[in-house]
Amino acid sequence: MKYASTYQELLQLAVVVVTLFVITQGAMQHARVEGLSMAPTLVHGDHLVVNKLAYARFSVPFFSDSANTTNQEPLNFVFSAPDRGDIVIFDPPSHVPHSHALVKRIVGVPGDTVAINNHGVYINGQRHVESYLPGSFYDLTESSTMSQSNVFEVESGHYFVMGDNREYSNDSRSWGTLPAHNITGKVWFTLPPWRVWDLPQEILGK
Repeated sequence: MKYASTYQELLQLAVVVVTLFVITQGAMQHARVEGLSMAPTLVHGDHLVVNKLAYARFSVPFFSDSANTTNQEPLNFVFSAPDRGDIVIFDPPSHVPHSHALVKRIVGVPGDTVAINNHGVYINGQRHVESYLPGSFYDLTESSTMSQSNVFEVESGHYFVMGDNREYSNDSRSWGTLPAHNITGKVWFTLPPWRVWDLPQEILGK
């Protein structure tokens, strides 16, 4: 009887471990940064833990937005919607020549007008303070002018993303806004080098 009890306990423990593994694999992702487009926040070789459930969505089929003329499904987020300042992992839009997922920061959300000049950002006519960028290099001056090509309207169901290292980032300034359904997760934290095991990982492009 004692051996049977021990076997049952081990079996229960194994079930718990397998269940936790499956849940963890579905909720989190290990990714490695390639390139310097998010420097100094994220640098080449950084290992990230990505929360894949941060922007989980659900459908409400009987309450669709009748005013939606873009044939997009209304976005209903289980927890919270992507917000300005979030660092996200996403699959590049189909017209962007990238084979890897990308990592960028959300700067504009649906409904925003994003204006950029001299590496500075205005959102809806107000100067956007980017405390995560070093120094005041990205400030705009009062005499700065915005050309039409540097003003972006963020449509419903889309986001405007940029790399923190503006000089070396291929982002929404080049290829336009990012569809929400391309976002696969939110960067949760960076793993210290000594905690990086030989785990499955996704390589993130520039």
